[in-house]
Amino acid sequence: MKTITQLFFLIACSTVGFSQSVAYIDFGSADNQTEDANYNNVTGFGPEEDGSEVNLINSDGEDTGITLLVDDAFNGLNTGGSETAEDFTFPATATGDSFYGSLVDFANTDLQTTGGFTLSGLDAEQFYSFSIFASRDGATENRSTLYTIQGAESFQATLNPSDNTTEIARIENVQASETGTITFTAQPGADNLNLPNQFYYLGAIELTISEDMLSVDSAVLNNSLAVYPNPVSSQTQITFDLQEQANLKIDIYDLSGRLVENIANGEQPAGKFTKTWNRSSNIAAGVYILQIDADGKRFNSKLLLK
Repeated sequence: MKTITQLFFLIACSTVGFSQSVAYIDFGSADNQTEDANYNNVTGFGPEEDGSEVNLINSDGEDTGITLLVDDAFNGLNTGGSETAEDFTFPATATGDSFYGSLVDFANTDLQTTGGFTLSGLDAEQFYSFSIFASRDGATENRSTLYTIQGAESFQATLNPSDNTTEIARIENVQASETGTITFTAQPGADNLNLPNQFYYLGAIELTISEDMLSVDSAVLNNSLAVYPNPVSSQTQITFDLQEQANLKIDIYDLSGRLVENIANGEQPAGKFTKTWNRSSNIAAGVYILQIDADGKRFNSKLLLK
């Protein structure tokens, strides 16, 4: 999976007064709903379908005050999702189906260049983080799906659902718009090779609601990322600590999800990692995404080139 997330790495997170809750959302068939763990089942893939509007509860069964409405229709339901490992974030009932869209007419449905939903009733002072999963079993070509989240700012991430059993796209620390809403849009990513349909998918989401920003996942990184200087003129130094040995990949993407340059790719021992990136003259000024992948855990940072 290529994850493109327009956010800053967070070096630390205050634990004083910190609280958070999690809401699990399963997008799929009404015949394959997730009943455990207080899941929210969204079964309507368009605004005119039953089950397209859900008042979300958290994993404790408590009302979050948040309403999810599928107001940008998908084409329909995909019931050919992959089953995942037992210790995965999402159960098989959530990963085995999904909503899908297509850029051409398919199965007597209208083309849907995008599909998505709106969250309302949000607190503009809180932070909303999304872990996104989708899967299409048996797909051999890249079916990259680009997810765009618009709140007070816009964020993006991509995921390849083809035969996916473990990969997750993450977009963290989103704040709501002034009207208390966040819009979520799915569409084909730049690497989607499924022609002419360019199918894209949305299967399940783990939504974390927090009073403070989430820190970098310390399972691999020790909350230690530094990118300096940023904004970048000609070069920048990327430094962080690996908590354990990992297969490390570092890429730069533009905001459309196109790979601009691979910086590092290989096994790295635990400890401090430092890499100097020299910017090529053909890379234009603008906003880019620095993605760090350590054993499948992906972290992203906004990179400004001037």
